[in-house]
Amino acid sequence: MRYGTAFLTLREDGHVLLRKRPEAGLLGGMLEVPSGEWGDDWLPLDQALAAQPVKTEWWSVPGVVSHTFTHFKLELMVLRAIVPVNASLTFWATPDQCRWVARRDLGGAALPSVMRKVIAHALKEH
Repeated sequence: MRYGTAFLTLREDGHVLLRKRPEAGLLGGMLEVPSGEWGDDWLPLDQALAAQPVKTEWWSVPGVVSHTFTHFKLELMVLRAIVPVNASLTFWATPDQCRWVARRDLGGAALPSVMRKVIAHALKEH
């Protein structure tokens, strides 16, 4: 079992922040909602926020996203924020690997199913 935090960053113009994963490793080269490391236990919120892609106020989306890979199960807590169009990305976002994608274009993005679950969870009304 692994645990992590995903940061759904929604820009005021309706674009969502996505990041390209490293080519090597799990989900290599695919896009993701920026997230922290996946570990053996939940991080306290103050530690999880160290990986935030934008310095802003984050809201916790109720519930978790669960996904089963072939060799482990993952649970992600999802934090959501709405930021201005000119929001600056943090160093931890790896800005050169990030792009803003219009919500209407998310269906055609190279997103793994776990990240589609994160986006659907974060954008539904609670």
